[in-house]
Amino acid sequence: MIRLRTLSNGIRLITESIDSVRSCGLGLWVEVGSRHEAPGEYGLSHFIEHMLFKGTRGHDVRQIADLINFLGGNFNAFTTQEYLCLHAKTVDRKAHEALDLLAEMLLESTFPADEIRRERQVVLEEFKMYEDSPDDLSVDTFIQNLWPNHPMGRPVIGVRGQVRQISRDRIHHFWSREFRPGRLLIALAGSFDARACQDVIRRRFGGLVEPTGSARRYEPATPSAAPRQTYFKRPIEQAHFCLGTHAPRRTAPDRFAFGLMNMILGGGMSSRLFQEIREKRGLAYSIGSFAHLFSDRGFFAVSGGTSVAAFGEVLAITMKEIARIGAEEVSEHELSLAREQMIDAMLMGLENTESRMTRLAESMMAFGRVVPIDELIKKLRQVTIAEVRAVAVRYLRPGAFAASSVGPAHGLKIPARLG
Repeated sequence: MIRLRTLSNGIRLITESIDSVRSCGLGLWVEVGSRHEAPGEYGLSHFIEHMLFKGTRGHDVRQIADLINFLGGNFNAFTTQEYLCLHAKTVDRKAHEALDLLAEMLLESTFPADEIRRERQVVLEEFKMYEDSPDDLSVDTFIQNLWPNHPMGRPVIGVRGQVRQISRDRIHHFWSREFRPGRLLIALAGSFDARACQDVIRRRFGGLVEPTGSARRYEPATPSAAPRQTYFKRPIEQAHFCLGTHAPRRTAPDRFAFGLMNMILGGGMSSRLFQEIREKRGLAYSIGSFAHLFSDRGFFAVSGGTSVAAFGEVLAITMKEIARIGAEEVSEHELSLAREQMIDAMLMGLENTESRMTRLAESMMAFGRVVPIDELIKKLRQVTIAEVRAVAVRYLRPGAFAASSVGPAHGLKIPARLG
């Protein structure tokens, strides 16, 4: 059973009780991300995510690590352009204790100066890790090229120069400005002691008040007039690439048709890109398309890796298939396969309590309600062949593609236009 409650201070609580399992997924979702950072603050939200594990008023960094291990060891966090999530999965009898520790980490972190110094170096190593991964580098650079000079294109991790300047004062200034009860959503899914969890919520969160002053309003993600291309030479065996364009927002009515179009084009083993490039020609091990949808706009991309000798052929096939999906109607067979793949993935996600918790939270943040699975399935089943073609025409426009490539040779240029 799903229950929604809003505390008097604006904190939203969404829970789903499932008696047939022995685990609980828990998440504290704060609608603050890299889009909210002002110049000079780039990377702060991601850095705070790291620092939430580094000491509170009640426990130092080692004690937090020991508590995490005692509670099951499955604690983590992540940051996106639009929110920060601190989450855990534990057994039912320890759910309230896990919730209490998550709350302590979120609300009572002290951001010790010596831990900040150490964590700055950790994040600088994280930069190197991404740059040593050509597939990550190509995707991150593609996003920057799609939204040049815009917060949406800036890496969530930030920029090195500003990460080196992060201090305790900057963290406190940013967090006190941006964190407020109305931006916090607490989500639980699985088996848990409801009364014990309610006690934790009342004790930890009930007294929070909205801070004075205004939070920063982020800049709308409008399309760039001239998406860019970037090429990196690296001493690696393959040429990796990522190219793509803008996609609908998270709540757009045509998101269902767009999702199916993406699945048909590059979303699985039966997709056109996988079949044409890997199965028929053996030109790549990794090839496919994906999409991320945000509150006001999303992006669509194709990424893959191949030999330098085959790079031009793989790109030509990729652009041909992107153009073809807007020029011709897909088959009923393709649409049926894509639809079943998406529906089955949603249903299988319900088997995992952490996935269910994530679904609750993301649905609440996007729609203000938990959209029933049956409603989503109905929407997918209503998508027509004509609607799939229409979204391809609407979003996959000639000349609107940004791109990035990483490889062992110069000149790995990617065509910006279709065909």
